[in-house]
Amino acid sequence: MRRILFAVSSLVLPVSMLGAYVQHSVSRPQDSFAKWTMAATNTKPIIDLNDTYSYEPTALIDKTDRSWKVWFCGGDSSGNFGDSIFYTVVKPPMDLALKPMPVLRPQNNDIAEDGRHACSPSVIRHSNVNIEHGDNLYLLYYECARRFYDRGHKWALVEGFTQICLAFSEDGINWRKYNESLWNSSNHFGDSDTNPTPAISAAPQVLSNCRYAFINGQHTIDTSDKSCSLENFISNYGAGHPSAVVMKAGSSKQIWLYYYDSKGDWSQHGVYLARSWDGFHFDAPVKTDMPNGASVKYYPDIFGKWRDVFVATTVVGKANGFLLSEDAIHWFPTDGSIIGIGNAVTGHCAAPGPGAIVGDESGHLSSLSVHILSPEGYLGTADQGSTLGCYKASEDNSRGSSWKIYLIQGQIMTSLSQLP
Repeated sequence: MRRILFAVSSLVLPVSMLGAYVQHSVSRPQDSFAKWTMAATNTKPIIDLNDTYSYEPTALIDKTDRSWKVWFCGGDSSGNFGDSIFYTVVKPPMDLALKPMPVLRPQNNDIAEDGRHACSPSVIRHSNVNIEHGDNLYLLYYECARRFYDRGHKWALVEGFTQICLAFSEDGINWRKYNESLWNSSNHFGDSDTNPTPAISAAPQVLSNCRYAFINGQHTIDTSDKSCSLENFISNYGAGHPSAVVMKAGSSKQIWLYYYDSKGDWSQHGVYLARSWDGFHFDAPVKTDMPNGASVKYYPDIFGKWRDVFVATTVVGKANGFLLSEDAIHWFPTDGSIIGIGNAVTGHCAAPGPGAIVGDESGHLSSLSVHILSPEGYLGTADQGSTLGCYKASEDNSRGSSWKIYLIQGQIMTSLSQLP
């Protein structure tokens, strides 16, 4: 729930936290091998929770009526919940989505892995012969955060590291959480109140840095130590910003999960790729050269000299952009820049979380003429709104209150002579 910038030791903390990041300039590649052509934008939000934030969307096309199913991270103006996951439906060419509804809330207790926050959703559909008779189920990967108590500051409630949890659904609305013990004993998932088992856990070094301990029914850390202080929070973020696609693997299919991992060590931070057959047992992850959390889609067709291409939408500075890869590991441009997309509304900044290209149920694209759901608005002092040119004083009191999700349409194009 925070933006990690290319090669910058900086962060944006969860909306419920006070955070700041250092903004560095971003160079443009001199000879871009791909470009973005804007077709249209909608200056009115397509998704709006009114008094609170909307960002980090994931979207797929319903095969039956071609509507878009959208899940996103949102706040709770009542103050009863932390970051939550909402669901809505867009029926093109409608200008506004149906009224969003919360479908997965944090559990608001001291025990659960998602006791404090549930955010950054990524949704696909997948079937496995060993899971519920091979039914084609929705899988929701989401950033889950525990309630943490600070042993170094009188056991005050404090934000801590994040992990990636998983839930399954037949309809995309009613979710059953994966719990390892329950699955191993019964081959069943839980319900919305089940304590989930992280599919991707925070690195051991994060737990060591913050002296994590479960004491008297409470998850605790110690921020009095420099290794876990706010100035080192960037290294202790944990695992988050999941982005899943379904890929063919021989005669079957695998789930490929991209996610950001701070590793407890800034020299090892970045975006990692892990593969799984069932969705919750993953092979050893491979580190990509994409250091910024992103939303990844796969285009199984010709792109210049490439046979197919992976597209990652992300944010650097104030605007949306994308990167491309042929092998899913090495990303272009290679100079730490992105290919700019821009924003839907002049004067806005991209919210701290990637926009999402609308894809199919596997996270695939049938065309590179795409629709992008762009979370954007204004930023406060903590997010360097003045530096980026989109400051709004109200954001200092209610961070994220102006973040809404807009629609951008355009095309990703290539120049044959400039492909690497």
